[in-house]
Amino acid sequence: MIYGDLSISDRHRIEDRTAFFVNWCGVVAQEELNAWESGISSRVLHKVLANVIIDWHFLAPVYSLHGVGELVWAPNRFGGLGEVVPATPHPNTDLAFGFFPTLVDVFRWGHFRKYGFKGIVSKDGKRFFKFADEISYKARSKSAVAPHEQEYWRTLVKVYATMKGDERDALASCRTRTFAYHSLIFQLAHWRHDIRLVFDRISAGLMKEADELFAYAATCSRQFEKKLRYQDDIERYRSLGRLKAKHSEFKAVVPACPDEEKFRQKLAVIGDWAETFGHVHGVCQIAYAAITGQPVATETLADIHLKHLVSSGLKVSNIEATRWLGLVSEIPLRRRDIAQQCLALIDRFIRELQKRLGEVIPGLATFYRELLNDRYPLPRTVFKTGY
Repeated sequence: MIYGDLSISDRHRIEDRTAFFVNWCGVVAQEELNAWESGISSRVLHKVLANVIIDWHFLAPVYSLHGVGELVWAPNRFGGLGEVVPATPHPNTDLAFGFFPTLVDVFRWGHFRKYGFKGIVSKDGKRFFKFADEISYKARSKSAVAPHEQEYWRTLVKVYATMKGDERDALASCRTRTFAYHSLIFQLAHWRHDIRLVFDRISAGLMKEADELFAYAATCSRQFEKKLRYQDDIERYRSLGRLKAKHSEFKAVVPACPDEEKFRQKLAVIGDWAETFGHVHGVCQIAYAAITGQPVATETLADIHLKHLVSSGLKVSNIEATRWLGLVSEIPLRRRDIAQQCLALIDRFIRELQKRLGEVIPGLATFYRELLNDRYPLPRTVFKTGY
């Protein structure tokens, strides 16, 4: 969908560039982190790729760079990631939201394994990818990536590989207003998706998978708060990035952060409504605890969350707040009623926020389709030739 009509040779070139870039990223990061034995975690690999992808796009005109193959920047529940969007269909590979294979699936494909990839190991619930100790000059010379591109990719990977997790995440998710806006909107869209599923199921008398779904929603709420903090303190993270790049050819230009005014006003709106979002999630959290038989602090519900919502732009009335307390005190007899009240509150919050933003917060599949096709935050026309 995002590539248009491609010849067979174009597809092969794109696939080879993708496979080389991911493997080269892993090899260099593994060396920088002295992680030959343990491998590189999927989180680190995704975050390093995200940052390098961003820089690559902005550096392309100056350094005569071709494209990044099938690699894209995309927000995730855990922030901005480097993802693969395959140009060629791969049978028996599920694509999240119709676009993204997992890294596990990617490394089942033959062209990803031709650069010496060693395998995947699991430890403490996390996956680690073990790359070749080095990619030989002969193998590199046969790739679709030019020698100067290989060297520049190595340099960029080295900048981000040894950063702390929050530093990589901040620059991958919020280094400019544009990235921050897409990251924050995605957290809200994912939160709405997960939290509505929870209370939809409870309203229908179903509790299956509710705990897992509510945990997903809680993750989005925490990540939303974290991304806001990143955005407020982004100049510090940029400075840390410049410090990492100071001994490289890119010392004056990395991390690439083009000056921009776009989304300034909309980010201000999100900031103004962030506290209200926290209280809406808080109400839902206490309601869910009551429904599932966990201890409920009704005083907290009244004194903090509902009192804020009464005075907020949502215009929750005192009568509605009193009704909430009554419903919670009658749990478990009123599970469906309180679930429906939560759904109404969620929808009211999203409607009001959309009104202030002047745009709709789409569903997740639509979000990604619009992002990759119409609202991609990186310049695609800067590359020397195609992909």
